[in-house]
Amino acid sequence: MASTTSSPSIFKRAFRRLSIIVTTLVFLAIAVGAIIFGTTTIADRAAAVPGVTPAPVVDVAVSMITYQDNYTVQRRFVGQVEPLQRTLVAFEQGGTIVSVNVDEGDTVEKSAIVATLDTRLLEAEKSRLNASKRALQAQADLLKRTADRQTKLQDRGFASNQALDQAVFGLAEVNARLAELDAGLIANAIQLEKAVIRAPFRGRVAQRLLDAGATAAAGAPVVSVLQNGKAEFRVGITPSLVASLSEDQTFQVTFGNEHVKAKLVSISPDVTATTRTQIVRFALEDGGHSLFGQTGTLTLSQRIKQSGAMIPISALEEGVRGLWSIKTVVQDADKKTIVGKEAVEIVHATEDTAFVRGTFKEGARFINDGPHRVTVGQRINILGAETGNGAEASN
Repeated sequence: MASTTSSPSIFKRAFRRLSIIVTTLVFLAIAVGAIIFGTTTIADRAAAVPGVTPAPVVDVAVSMITYQDNYTVQRRFVGQVEPLQRTLVAFEQGGTIVSVNVDEGDTVEKSAIVATLDTRLLEAEKSRLNASKRALQAQADLLKRTADRQTKLQDRGFASNQALDQAVFGLAEVNARLAELDAGLIANAIQLEKAVIRAPFRGRVAQRLLDAGATAAAGAPVVSVLQNGKAEFRVGITPSLVASLSEDQTFQVTFGNEHVKAKLVSISPDVTATTRTQIVRFALEDGGHSLFGQTGTLTLSQRIKQSGAMIPISALEEGVRGLWSIKTVVQDADKKTIVGKEAVEIVHATEDTAFVRGTFKEGARFINDGPHRVTVGQRINILGAETGNGAEASN
């Protein structure tokens, strides 16, 4: 009885295990089938996608890098046109202005009367001095006659020495006072002369600062006179450049669109405290150019010692963080002409060119225009003749 009861239980357990194994195998088969199906589908789809078209060969113009040990910088300095002489005409002594005979823009000849002061007090002083002189001259005549009479009387024994001495020394005193009056008259004549101011040279009146009726203080300017003639250009130049200037050179000063030749006249020996430059004067060769006060620009060339290469601005390509680069021409492993890249540092740049230094080598070829049209590693075809080298066919 015991063996009969245990047999069905063993059979049931075996059947369950077999069912689990079969179920597991079925699921595994389904999973493997799904994986195989998915892999096949993905592979079919990938095969259906067209391949990547290689970048086309781009035609480029190239130049050859040539090292040089210096570059030239155009330095510009702003200056001003000035007359050969500029004078503020003034009275040496104060007084009331009677007349001003010139106006702004007038041309005056040398020694022409510009303005006059009221001289009535000076004329009165002159009259007083002349009257005093006449009185002293009369007194001198009297004393001289007295001295002559005393001398004759003394010779005859009728006059004392004291009387003669009084006459002689009295005459000497009067003569001294006459000399003093003569000096006063000379001073008065000088004052009358200085009550009239005259043009110190032939020129033009730039400013009229006082009019008739005004009370002018001593030394107060009445008019400003600019000398006629060739104008000068006055400009401050960096001391390091002044040493290279020569009187044999011909310089050029630009006034707007007008270019005027100039010759070096003089160089100041000191440095201006405010601008730290030396004042240099140039004679403008264009005599008709006399717009005093007009500003112009003097252009000088400065040669700076620095190793590098001059390339066109169009060859530069801006990188990250303010860096710059150029696209070069190199060979790949298959000897094909492709695009390379070199880093550069801009030392000096103008509107069209830049003097650079960088990782490039002497004789390297670079794309001189439109480097953004190609990428590193792209095949290129060189057009025309390259600067500094012959045309090269692409591989």
